[in-house]
Amino acid sequence: MDPSKEYEDEVRRLSSLLKLDPERKITPRVGEVECPSLDGEIPSVKRSFIRMLAISSFIPVEADRVKQVHDFSWAVAGVSQDLWQRCREVPRGPFHDYDPYALLSLLPGDQVIKSLRSFILYLRASASSGSLDFPSMYAFLLRSVNRRVKLTKADRAFLRYVSRNPRCLDVDIIRDLRLTRPTVSRVRKKLTTLGYLFGPHIVNLAKLNLTFLVALVPNVKGYREAFWEFPFTYHQVIPASSNASSHVFLVFPKDGIAHLSKNLLDRGIKVYRVGLYVQNLSVDPVKDVMEFMLSSYVKEPHRVSPQADPDPVPPNSLDLNDLKILNVVLAYGRPEKGELYRMNVEGIRYRLKKLRRMGLLIRSYTLQLPIGLEKVLIRVNCPELEDVGKLYNVLNRVSSFVIIWITRGEDKACLALAMPRVEGKGDFLRALKLIYGDGLELAEDFLDIQPGWRIPISLWIKERSSFDWKKPLDDLLNKLDEQARNFS
Repeated sequence: MDPSKEYEDEVRRLSSLLKLDPERKITPRVGEVECPSLDGEIPSVKRSFIRMLAISSFIPVEADRVKQVHDFSWAVAGVSQDLWQRCREVPRGPFHDYDPYALLSLLPGDQVIKSLRSFILYLRASASSGSLDFPSMYAFLLRSVNRRVKLTKADRAFLRYVSRNPRCLDVDIIRDLRLTRPTVSRVRKKLTTLGYLFGPHIVNLAKLNLTFLVALVPNVKGYREAFWEFPFTYHQVIPASSNASSHVFLVFPKDGIAHLSKNLLDRGIKVYRVGLYVQNLSVDPVKDVMEFMLSSYVKEPHRVSPQADPDPVPPNSLDLNDLKILNVVLAYGRPEKGELYRMNVEGIRYRLKKLRRMGLLIRSYTLQLPIGLEKVLIRVNCPELEDVGKLYNVLNRVSSFVIIWITRGEDKACLALAMPRVEGKGDFLRALKLIYGDGLELAEDFLDIQPGWRIPISLWIKERSSFDWKKPLDDLLNKLDEQARNFS
C-alpha cells in the first residue's frame, strides 16, 4: 500500500477513536535517513512508523519546541524502543532517563487511547497558553498513567512489607508473602515505574560531603528552569498556586552552603537545612478522618530523632569508576551489572565491596509518593522536635506522607508531602486548619517532579573528596539575575 494512503487511513481511524481532529498533515515517504522525522522522511513503510506519524499529526506544531512531545507517539505506535533510544532528543538536566515505554507497558489495553487523548488535549492547551515545558509534560504523563493503573493485592502487600522491613532481602519477601521470584521482580518493577518505591539499594550521599537543603523559590517558569539546569538540584515541589513558593530540594557540598545561602538570600530566596526526614505508608483506611486527626494531635508525640551526619569519605578514596557505580544505583536502585559492563567499569566486584564497606552503598528500600495522585504540600510551624512527632500522629493512617523538618536559625518548620485519600481530602484539610490555625502556613495541591538526579561526576575533586560548586553556582546566579531583570 502507498505510504500516504496508509497514513491517511490511520489518521481517520485515530480521529474516530480519539474523537479529535488532526492538527497537522505529515506526508510519509521512503528515505535513506537513520530515524523517522516529522518533516516527512522515514526509513521504511513499516506500519509502526506510519502510525507514529499519524499520532503525531494530532499534536499541535506549537508543542514542537519541547523536543520530547512525540516520544509517547513512538511508544503507543509500537516503534522499536531501541530505535527510539537512538533517535530521541535527550532532555536536559536530570530527566535524561525517563522512559515512556515503561509507563505505557503498565496501562491496561483499554486505557491506552484514553490516556493518549488526555495527553494530546493537555499538549494543545499548554502549548496554546505558552506554559508547556518538559517537566510539566512528564508530570502530566505520569499522572495520566497513575490514575489508570490499579494496585493489585500483591502490590499492596509488597509495599506494606518493605515499609516495615526496608532492609529485607528477596528471600524474605518470597518466604513471608508467599510470592514467586518472578512475581517479586514484576511487582518491584511496576511499583518503581509508578513511583511508589525505590530500591533495594540507596546511596548515602552524606558520605560524599553533600547536604540536603530546601530553597523557597518564586513559582515562576524561568526560576524553575534555572534550577533544573543547576547540577545540585535534586527535585522540585511546585504548588498549584503561583503565589506560593516552589520548594527546591538541593544536594549541595557542605563547604559551599554559607556562600550559596548568602547569595540566594541576596536575591530573595531563603535556604533551609533539612534536619530530619521521616516517611510513612498508609494502608488501613480511617472512617472518620477529622475525628481521628483531632484526637491524634493530643496523643504522645511519635518519637523521632535526627541522624548525625556521617564522616565523609577520605580524600583520594574514590575515582570516576566508583562514582559511575553510584550513579547506576541512583538510576536503577541496584548495581545493574549490564549497565556497568556497558560503561566499561573495571573491577566491579571489588568496587562494590569497597562502596559497601565505606557506607556509601546501603541495602534499603525507600518509599515515595507517586507522581499523578492527589497530594497536598503542607507547611506548619514546628519550633521543637516534638512538633514533628505531633504532625506524624496527625497524618498517620489518614494519608501516606513524607515529613521534612527544615531549619534556618530560629526559623523552623515542617514540610509534609501528604497523599490523603480522595474521599476524605476535604475533612483532611479542614482538620489541619482546626489544629494549626495560623500556624498552618501552606496546604495546597502541588506538582511533585522527582527526576533521576545523578552525581555530577565532572565536578568531582578526588583530592578533596568534594565537588567544584563555584562555577555552577555562578551560572545559576547569573540566570536568576537575568530572570529578575525580565520582571523589572
